[in-house]
Amino acid sequence: MQQIVLTEPGLLQWKAYDLVFNSSTEDEKQNLLQHIPLQSEVGVDYSSLRNLLAAGEWLQANLETGEKIQEAVGKKSQTYFDFRDLVNLSQTDLRTIDQLWVKFSNNRFGFSVQKRILLEEGCHFCENSDYNTYFYHPRASGIRNSIYNTYKKLGWLSLILDKSQFTFEKAPIGSLPTITGKDIIGGWNYEITLMYRSDL
Repeated sequence: MQQIVLTEPGLLQWKAYDLVFNSSTEDEKQNLLQHIPLQSEVGVDYSSLRNLLAAGEWLQANLETGEKIQEAVGKKSQTYFDFRDLVNLSQTDLRTIDQLWVKFSNNRFGFSVQKRILLEEGCHFCENSDYNTYFYHPRASGIRNSIYNTYKKLGWLSLILDKSQFTFEKAPIGSLPTITGKDIIGGWNYEITLMYRSDL
């Protein structure tokens, strides 16, 4: 199994890694974090994001996440990327970014953590629909307001608007990452676009 973790490409490597990681002691998990898969379908190097997360540089890692996503969707040379570009983010790259956050934060942060919490809070936008529902459905404004109010209730919106008081211990679970970086268009809608993906 450990050989698969180190050498096997693709989803099998992640499944093997998760099996080994979840059955390990806390000390063993710390060692396994050094071997976390950094897979990318488009050649993005995620080592800098891994290093920031390993060092507990959460806000810097948050900025790095936006930069890496922009690179992964093919907009590195542009001044911004649109939230709809996230439809083109590969499953492999999304998995790598998400699991870096999940593993290093001990399940406090990550896109999959956000999606789980939002579903628990009754946001059903993830089921049997896509991001077009969120923006273009006849009831889109009501859907957006519901999600906005949920973000506010969970304390995520406060962190998006003001990170000056951030501490790892006090930050609401699921409040990171928020996709920031260059002159992005769409604000907090970026994360919502990801929530619609069935592969998260």
